[in-house]
Order: sequence, then structure tokens, then C-alpha cells
Amino acid sequence: MDRLVDRSVTTFPILRESTAPSEALAVCGESRLAVVVDRQGAPLGLMTRRDLQSARDRGASTLADCETRLPPTVLARTEAKLSELFSYNVVPAFAVGARGVIFVSEQGVAVGVLSLDDLLYHLTAHLSSDRDAPILLRTFTDYFFSRDPAFDLDLLDGIVPLYRGPRETEILVRCRDCGYLNRLAFLEPKALPPCQCPDSPPHTLRLP
Repeated sequence: MDRLVDRSVTTFPILRESTAPSEALAVCGESRLAVVVDRQGAPLGLMTRRDLQSARDRGASTLADCETRLPPTVLARTEAKLSELFSYNVVPAFAVGARGVIFVSEQGVAVGVLSLDDLLYHLTAHLSSDRDAPILLRTFTDYFFSRDPAFDLDLLDGIVPLYRGPRETEILVRCRDCGYLNRLAFLEPKALPPCQCPDSPPHTLRLP
């Protein structure tokens, strides 16, 4: 397969986290996705127009406000492959709301974005030409089925494989309780880790 980053959208709105949701909506225009960044320009999250509208309606003052409920976000270096993005390391992030992936340069600057729909499109486009593509698609669908209480599936029974190659991704999750941005190599929604915030009493990470 071609490099995913070469198929990504390279023109997208950049929103400072100090921006109010209403202002962010004006900046976005008709763009589907926008990247939220900190003061240094490092990406913090990937949001849709609907996310911004919901933050505005909840009365969030800025995109840094906990009431913005910044979705979990997948960051990927430019060499990231579909086999990692559709592994058990990353798929759970999509299951709890990650809107897609932000590709970052060696300097940590956002250089491209792909929505989850875009990722699935690229995956299904290679079902007949790449022997791993059907396995990766099953990884995705089986995990989502496993989260439905109507299905009695054991996530620890090899439904979705861990990615064991060099890691090119990390998952960002802003804790709903304290607002601290956690950086994770892996996310299991049923067994969330302690929040990484050094300034708050110990507590479990809470999803947005």
C-alpha cells in the first residue's frame, strides 16, 4: 500500500485551544475536520463541526475547557501503517470517539488528517490486493461487535491482535475530571489507567 500520509488531507483548519467554540466554528467554515493545537502549535485533538457545535451549546468557554469534551485523538508519525491503526492498540480509541488520525512530522507538527471514514475507505479499497486487509477489517468490526452487550465475545481471546512492530502512534485523551492531556500507547476503555496529571490527587482517567 502507499503511505497513508500521502493520501491524507493536508489543508485543514488549525484551532488554538484558547479559541472559543463559536469562533472556532467561524474559522472552520465548511471543513469536516479541524486540528486543535496548544500554544506551541503541537496537536492536541481532532474535532468535527458537530463536536464544536456541541461544545458551544454546553457553554464551553474555550477549547481547553473540560466541557469542550475534546474527543480522544490518534496521533501518527508519517510512516504509520494501516496494520497499526487497525490493531488492538488503536482500534479502541475509535470505538470511544476518536474522529480519525492526525499525522505529525518529526517536529511534532500536524501535516495531514484522515477521518475514520477515510481510513476505512483506504482499507476496503485494498481487500483484494493486500492479504492483510481482510484481517484488519475483521479486527475493526469484531472489536465494535464485542462492545455490544448483545454479543458475548471475549476481547482477550484473540479477537484483535496487538501490533508488535515499531510503534508510530500514540493516543491523546484529555481527562474529563481534571482536564490533563494523557498520552497513551494503548487504550482499553474497560480498564482505564490512572490519569497522568502530576498536580491532582490520584484518580482514574475519565473519558470525555
